[in-house]
Amino acid sequence: MAASAVVLALVSAAGSTTSVFAGASREPEGSSLEAWGEGTRGQLGDGIGANSSTPVPVSGVTCAVAAAVNETDSFAILGNGTVEGWGVDEGNEHGFLGDNGSNTIAVKPVPIDEAGITAAVGVTADNDDVDVLLANGTIIGWGSNRSGQFGNGSGPNEGSNTPVAIATSLSGVSALAASDQGATLALLSDGEVDSWGEAAGNALGREGSGNIPGPVDIAAKTPLIGARAVGEGASFSLALVGGAVKAWGEGTNGQLGNGKTEASKLPVTVGGPTPLEDVSEIAAGSNFALALVNGNVKAWGDGAHGQLGNGEERESNSLPVAVVNLTDIVAIAATEEDGYALDSSGRVWAWGSNKQGELGTGSSASTHDEPVEIADLGSGNAGLAGGVNGTHEISLGARASTGCVAPSKTETTMSNPGSGTSSAPTQTSSTPTTSATPSPTPGAAAAKLVLKCTASKLTLTDLVEQNGHVLLNGAAESSLAGHKVKILFNGSKLVATTTVAADGLFSARAPLPPPKLRGSNSSRYLAESGSLKSLDLKLTRRLILDPPTSAAGKVSLSGQVQPPLGKPPATVLVQQQLSCGATKTVAHFKPSASGHFTVSVPTPAGATAAIYRLSTKVRGNTSSAKLFPTDSLPEPVGLSS
Repeated sequence: MAASAVVLALVSAAGSTTSVFAGASREPEGSSLEAWGEGTRGQLGDGIGANSSTPVPVSGVTCAVAAAVNETDSFAILGNGTVEGWGVDEGNEHGFLGDNGSNTIAVKPVPIDEAGITAAVGVTADNDDVDVLLANGTIIGWGSNRSGQFGNGSGPNEGSNTPVAIATSLSGVSALAASDQGATLALLSDGEVDSWGEAAGNALGREGSGNIPGPVDIAAKTPLIGARAVGEGASFSLALVGGAVKAWGEGTNGQLGNGKTEASKLPVTVGGPTPLEDVSEIAAGSNFALALVNGNVKAWGDGAHGQLGNGEERESNSLPVAVVNLTDIVAIAATEEDGYALDSSGRVWAWGSNKQGELGTGSSASTHDEPVEIADLGSGNAGLAGGVNGTHEISLGARASTGCVAPSKTETTMSNPGSGTSSAPTQTSSTPTTSATPSPTPGAAAAKLVLKCTASKLTLTDLVEQNGHVLLNGAAESSLAGHKVKILFNGSKLVATTTVAADGLFSARAPLPPPKLRGSNSSRYLAESGSLKSLDLKLTRRLILDPPTSAAGKVSLSGQVQPPLGKPPATVLVQQQLSCGATKTVAHFKPSASGHFTVSVPTPAGATAAIYRLSTKVRGNTSSAKLFPTDSLPEPVGLSS
């Protein structure tokens, strides 16, 4: 079945950035989407239902933080954790839009609210099924279950057109990938890779039943561990392990990248005798793959439509080759027959097939075997995401600080795992009210508190490895709103730029440093704006606290005590700071065996912002039982009223 061509791009507004101090009274974070390529089945979401060779806005989406496509549909996660979809709804057979099968075409996004999804952090889709990753590390999804994609032992005739629990034997899932043939990969928090679904083409990388998850084997009954990212092609799979890439499955077009054109049930090393090193991101198209290596892009596999980007259309390569004319790349994506890259200035580049206008250049006249810029997008885009059987682009970093509109609240009862039925949702909505004198946003209050307590005009509040990048958050005094901020690695190397939002907050994404530097004391970042510089922060930490959120009278705190030094888990203390110098312990708990935790504490009465810091004890090394204290970075949050 031919894959459709639809591309989405998350486009930043001028002078905007991500606000990381969330509060219920604040508008959700996120950005607008733009789409181009095949749109005859509503995939572009622009309300028209026609192809477009230039980017067009997805109607009504202003708060997207992630997205995915399958052959006939597109999906977006909004900043408040809800999900919207558009395209073809296949009725009661598949229900791609998760809405009990309306059997219509949605040319504009519609909320997928049958399960009351409010904590989505990832979404992936194949030709028959859709999976949504939730913040607690579990999965829900819907579709045909044709090849056991539900992962619960159910048969091919036991699909669901509303969301049900997926792969219930797994916990601590941190990333998902799906092929258009029905294989699914899950990356667990401890680096293990599990697979389920369609076993044809050796894409599962293991023996055993495909309708329940099982670990991918690096050798006989030896699980593949230590992975940081996963990817799925049509009938082959990828895993990023350290700075190297492992591949397994079909290899006829050289898509395993090991110098051979034969299949392999067990993972092989991409690069063969000269393995790829220092890889920070991977992406899989239908029968080709991409890797991001120190700001450059490598490609291997099928090149019949120029998708290797090396200037040699119709040439396949079973070993990685360089995509030409690209430098300072920070993100990559792949679709059926196209590759995409985002550079450090936020410009998007594309190469490969252009039959449906999926290169976004204003024409569908020819393929391109070298990258071309999608000029209409301009700069300021900040991330990419693709789909193996579609074309889809997203800017993930620079987000709108204003203009986001929260969808109506929905209360629903989720269907039982494995069933095809769902309770009818009860939906309530309210009309937003406006105040004659707008009060300061929670984000502004949080920025003011953190700057006061650090005695600084510019500060980094957090940095963390996330989805193959380094995510950095910070705050600046209000007079710097609209000013550019540079992110420097080790004090001198420019790795990202962003802009201070109106509330004083900023966020940026930078490439991961080489693996040999990643865990060292020299792997440090700082922010610079004019003559101002922040203190530098080290990338690797043993206790990570995600940016807190405030809603319904509670502050939610989540994160992880990093394994293996955090095993066995010790008690974690939650410290709250409402003013500089006054710290109070407000909770204590033990994380899960994997080190993950989510805990809520009451919102302090009368406060507009708070700073939270967690502390615990970890082992000095894996061979010693002696524990020593460790702390998270202090994380500010604007409090809802």
